[in-house]
Amino acid sequence: MAYLNDVTFDGISVVVPTYNYRDNLRRTLDSLCQQTFSASQFEVIVADDGSSDGTEQLVAGYQQLLNIRYVYQEDAGFRVSKARNMGAALAQFDLLLFFDAGMSAAPQMLAEHYQRHRKHPQLALIGLSYGVNEFSLDCPELLLQLVDTFSLSDLFQHLPRYPRLADCRY
Repeated sequence: MAYLNDVTFDGISVVVPTYNYRDNLRRTLDSLCQQTFSASQFEVIVADDGSSDGTEQLVAGYQQLLNIRYVYQEDAGFRVSKARNMGAALAQFDLLLFFDAGMSAAPQMLAEHYQRHRKHPQLALIGLSYGVNEFSLDCPELLLQLVDTFSLSDLFQHLPRYPRLADCRY
């Protein structure tokens, strides 16, 4: 077990659990391809909780774009925590970032997480999610309209202007 004093933050392992969410996972992986953080300093581990929708083939298509790995567990019901843990166990970096399939990352997300952890290694960081209210998607039409209207980098500049889409944790 590594203790904070022993940890060196030389990169980030992004763990993305998924289950039969291929098309939404594509959006997530596309956003990770657009990170301002050096591609050599992060990896993506897709932890599949038993998908049967071609998720493995989708992930294989990103081999040239991302440092990406795929891990699969048989479908035995909802076991997202086990899938996350399975992905975390494969991480090559000490810094883990858990991200959900279907979410899009702002282009500077990994760089900002990395810098904050380097300054304050004892912190657990939680990012904002727009358009999600606990376990439901709020205002899906508005959110989809904005996603279709703006580039990914511009989108995150516009989202704070829509209070209805604010993170429910506020």
